Amino acid sequence: MTIAATVLSSLLMLTGFLGIFLRVLPDIPLVLGGYLLYGILAGWQQVGGWPLYVELGVAVLAMSIDFLAGALGARHSTVTDPVLRRRISRWSSLGAAVGGLAGALVFPPWGLFVGTALGTFIAALVVRARLDEAAQAGLWAVVGLIMGMASKVLLAIVMIGLFVWRIV
Repeated sequence: MTIAATVLSSLLMLTGFLGIFLRVLPDIPLVLGGYLLYGILAGWQQVGGWPLYVELGVAVLAMSIDFLAGALGARHSTVTDPVLRRRISRWSSLGAAVGGLAGALVFPPWGLFVGTALGTFIAALVVRARLDEAAQAGLWAVVGLIMGMASKVLLAIVMIGLFVWRIV
C-alpha cells in the first residue's frame, strides 16, 4: 500500500506542479492534496504532526503570495483617477484571466503571457483608459503573473521536498 500511496501522491503533486504553468489546473491545492493523500493511504506516522502544519502553512502562503502578486501588479499603475483605477482593476482582472487562458490554449507556453497582457490591455481600453495607461496595465499584469508563478514554483519545491524528506 505504501508504494501505491507514494506513486499516487507523487503523480498528484507533479500534476499540481505542472498546474503552476498550465493555468487551467489547480496548482498548490493539488500539491497539498498529494501530501494529504499519502497520509490517508499510508498512515500519518511519517507525514503527520509538525510537517503537516508546515505543508498547510506553505500552501496558504503560496496562494496568498500569488493573489498579492497579481493585486500588486494591477495596482502599480499611474492612473490617478480613483474611479477609473477601480474600473481598470476590475475589468483588467477579467481580461487577464480570459486572455491568459485563451493565449495558453492557442500558443502555449508564451501565449499565457501574451494573452494576459493583451486581455488586460483590451479590458483597460474598454473602460476608457488612455493608450499608455492600458499598455502599462498589461505590462504590470504580466509582471504580477511572473512574480506569482516564481513564488509558487519555489514554495511548491519546498512542499515536495518536505514530502520526499519525510517518506524517504
